[in-house]
Amino acid sequence: MSGVLRQGIHMGRCPKFLWWLCCLACLTGSGPALHAEAWPKCAVVSGGKGAPAIVVDGRTHAPLILALNNQFHRDEVLLGELRQAAQAQFPFFSINMNLGWITPDEEAAAALDTFCAAHPDGYFLLRVWLGAPPAWLKEHPADCVTKADGEVTGYASPSSPAWRKAAGELLRARLQQVINGPHGGRFLGVCLTYLQTGEWFYFDTNDFMDYSPVNAEAYRAWLKRESGWPQRLRKPWAGERKAPATAALPGPELREAAVWGPFRDTEKQASAMAIQRFQSDLIAETIGYFARIVKEATRGRSLAGAFYGYTFELNNNGPRALAQSGHLGLGTLLQNPDIDFISAPYSYFERGLGQPGHFHLPIDSVALHGKLAIMEEDSYTHLSQPQPDSGLIAPGWPDRTTNTDETLDLARRNYGNFLTHRCGMWYFDLLSDGRWSDPAFWDSTVLLRRMAAELRGAGPFRPEVAFLADEDSVHTMRATTWPVLIHALSWWRSELDRIGAPVGYYLQRDLGRLPDSVKVIILGNAYRLSKKELRHIRRFASKGGTVIWCYAPGVSDAGGPNPMRIREVTGFQVEARFDEVPMQIKEEFSGELREIDSASWQPRFVLTGQESDVIARYAQTDEIAGAAHPLGKGVAIYTAAPRLSAATLREICRRAGVFLYRDTPGMTGVVGQYLVVHSGDGPTEQETHLFWPKSSIGAIRVAPGEVRQFMPGKDGQITDFLPPKSTAIYRFEAP
Repeated sequence: MSGVLRQGIHMGRCPKFLWWLCCLACLTGSGPALHAEAWPKCAVVSGGKGAPAIVVDGRTHAPLILALNNQFHRDEVLLGELRQAAQAQFPFFSINMNLGWITPDEEAAAALDTFCAAHPDGYFLLRVWLGAPPAWLKEHPADCVTKADGEVTGYASPSSPAWRKAAGELLRARLQQVINGPHGGRFLGVCLTYLQTGEWFYFDTNDFMDYSPVNAEAYRAWLKRESGWPQRLRKPWAGERKAPATAALPGPELREAAVWGPFRDTEKQASAMAIQRFQSDLIAETIGYFARIVKEATRGRSLAGAFYGYTFELNNNGPRALAQSGHLGLGTLLQNPDIDFISAPYSYFERGLGQPGHFHLPIDSVALHGKLAIMEEDSYTHLSQPQPDSGLIAPGWPDRTTNTDETLDLARRNYGNFLTHRCGMWYFDLLSDGRWSDPAFWDSTVLLRRMAAELRGAGPFRPEVAFLADEDSVHTMRATTWPVLIHALSWWRSELDRIGAPVGYYLQRDLGRLPDSVKVIILGNAYRLSKKELRHIRRFASKGGTVIWCYAPGVSDAGGPNPMRIREVTGFQVEARFDEVPMQIKEEFSGELREIDSASWQPRFVLTGQESDVIARYAQTDEIAGAAHPLGKGVAIYTAAPRLSAATLREICRRAGVFLYRDTPGMTGVVGQYLVVHSGDGPTEQETHLFWPKSSIGAIRVAPGEVRQFMPGKDGQITDFLPPKSTAIYRFEAP
């Protein structure tokens, strides 16, 4: 994860090519103009031309940050890295800082003195831990997160007014100390951190919580405020009749209940749905509460953000992790004007060399709302410590690189992904082990800075394929969402990020905001659809778009699960089966036999109509599991399997007119005039045909190794030979 759980912070024409190379070699930057009396005015640029960027007093900078985890008393290691970052002209750095109830003012000031001295021209972002110390928790047991069995934990409940008040006052005091101190002219803003590893999801996410008295009271207050929920919750459930003013927190048994496969009855299990929605609203509102303090204390001049929105990733943490995490309020948080950025590590699923790398969240919705996504690059490099210490939460270690070349290949793949999606990024030394201290790494960042600078003139991300995830649909399912959602959300990424074209990841609620470049929409878990969302989808298809429906679209409505809604929504005749047929699928386009699950799903779905364009069948029964038919001027596809293979997706995309940048599946990034590709883990060097959609007069491979020139064919094709598990970056020169 992004932090560590410990006491305190958790945490080709030749002339033009030669011109470009000259610029690459001579790229320079400038430091901050310090203020005599005021801290700088900071803002983010995201979602339009000029993005991604951070603007400080009117001066635009690439959002490149070195983040230092200064909790292990190995500051000399971190200071060495920070000096390297300064020399490499990274404009920003970040350090951890506790509030005054853990770290005295003198100690906080000394830390700032030490790190600011190592980067005299850098602006700093503080990762502030909001957690209370043990003494406070002991004095406020009713304000602590409590499990269903009564176990009181070592965290203050996000719903605790006492904790909010105390932490808010201390945050305000710490900010005053910083902005009025000797380094105030270099203060960028705050990343607010709390709960598990500082990432705002409940620890032990497969357990049931929070049953503290303060959370019960907050839940009842939320019910009163929420239109629609009070009337529903006044109806009988679990044999009782309750009104919001007296409603109790639903217990584990009710939260695990479902009436039709994994789907809940929207009346009988209304309170179970409500508690999940409440927890996510609570976390989003709590982040907003502290972000407002940052804005008030700094007069709106400093940035505020947090880790949040892990809609894809948390499925990997366990069967109940997503539903109970509190991370299903991203759509709400993105509407908060006090939030400037959303942070997340890149995925711990398929992050090694030879794999595509993924995002934790619907990353592209962030820019749609004018917020900046800042991705955390916390890879274990060849300089990382050999084995994390016992007791540390530090996943990703098994994918550690073993030498400089591997580290550079991994870094290029990751920043290719990040820049494609117009994200900022920070390199995080998670364990203070000097993982980013290789001089060759810092030398290589000249290319990163060049690409980031050029990207600001390229405009926003315009994908041709969009994958949509729905937060509300998760609430229609029992707390244990496996096996459905781990496939429908998390493991879909494994196929999507190998199709050979960039895919945009969005919230379903942002259907009306999607860029007009999109030709294929994939609805990963649209089990609940509003009339407005359905209108957007049908309008998209009427204009020639391709819509891919997965598993049980629209199945949950106000009256509970209704399989007839699938036909109503998709136009396909679908029937549910409750039997023992395993989820083994044979795909027609590729002939691939795929075992989604060796067990049967309850229910599984079968297409029973006369389908002329079959794309998948159940391997054991030959029943139709996927098909396509016309929809308006476009195409509708239904798949009973929760995800399709990259090979089938490539064929669907080809028919839909999506441009594929490579002839083989694999990670593909497009950063302005740059094409970034990462090769798989095959045994030998592979001949790879790459394509560029625009007219070009030449191309050069700028990494790895020496610059190599190519002359694209009439179809924009170039051919290269890529070693396994390597990342190549090409720049296509416009006429």
